Amino acid sequence: MMPRIIVLVLLALTGLDTSCQTPVMLRQTTAAGGGWRTATLGPMTVHVQQSVGQGGVIGTRRTSGLALRQGFLQPPGAGGRVSRTEALVVSAFPNPTHGELHLRFAEVPDGPVTLELFDLSGRSLWRSLSSPTPELVLELPHLAAAPYLLRVRAKGSVASLHLQYLPLP
Repeated sequence: MMPRIIVLVLLALTGLDTSCQTPVMLRQTTAAGGGWRTATLGPMTVHVQQSVGQGGVIGTRRTSGLALRQGFLQPPGAGGRVSRTEALVVSAFPNPTHGELHLRFAEVPDGPVTLELFDLSGRSLWRSLSSPTPELVLELPHLAAAPYLLRVRAKGSVASLHLQYLPLP
C-alpha cells in the first residue's frame, strides 16, 4: 500500500510541474532544404523552420521588456540585403615583403586606387591614393614583423590581400 502512495505522489508532483509552465515560442529545425511555417497550438505559437545541414531548437523568454533567445538561428524576417560589389583581381608580390611591394591588376582599374594597410586587430596603419595603372610599386612604412591586411579599392571594387612583412636584418 505504501509504495502505491509514493508512486501516486510522485506522479502528481511531475504533472503539477509541467502544468505550471507558461507557453513559449519554440522553433524546431530539421536538416532539410529551406523554408518555415507558423502554427498556433492553443495559447502557443510554434515556428517550424527547415534549413540545410543544421538542426536546433530556439526558445524565447520575455522578461521586463527584454526578449532573450537561445540558439543559432535568427527569427523569421531577420534577414537583410547585402550589396554586391565586383571583386578586384589583384596580386601582390613578393609576399613576404621587406618593404617594397608590387601590386599587379588583372585589368587597369577605372578611377583612382585607394590602398589601406591594417594590422590584425583592425587598426589602420597606412593609407595611399594612386592613379590607375596596371602595376603599382608601394614603399610600405617600417613595420613590425607580422601579418597584415591590405585593402585595395577602385571604383566600387574591393580586394583584400594578406601580407607578411619581414624587415631586413
